[in-house]
Amino acid sequence: PADERFLDEAYDETLAIVHTLSKEESVHIIATWLLSLSMCDLSLFVTLRLLPAKRVDSKGGASHGIELQADGKTGRVTELKDGIAIGYEYEVKVVDCDAKPANKLMKREQSERAMC
Repeated sequence: PADERFLDEAYDETLAIVHTLSKEESVHIIATWLLSLSMCDLSLFVTLRLLPAKRVDSKGGASHGIELQADGKTGRVTELKDGIAIGYEYEVKVVDCDAKPANKLMKREQSERAMC
């Protein structure tokens, strides 16, 4: 059948790619995949706070600015429009990213397999 031929071709192509990988690359791929499984139900909290608008001298200045979030410091995004700086302070937190038990990962894999 056509499906069988497709599967055989896909298998052969995949096998050829795998044979080009070094041991380190193979381990990295597996480790990354396992990490993605264990982090599949983490949560992100994003908070935004509007900063008070400020009138600024816009002569030759940037029309926007970004300060990335760092340890212990919130991030900021600012846009300059008609001489007024409008900005937001933001913070992103990752929660519930603890290691998952093996049986939970196996159940996840089974449910994903059922979807395919």
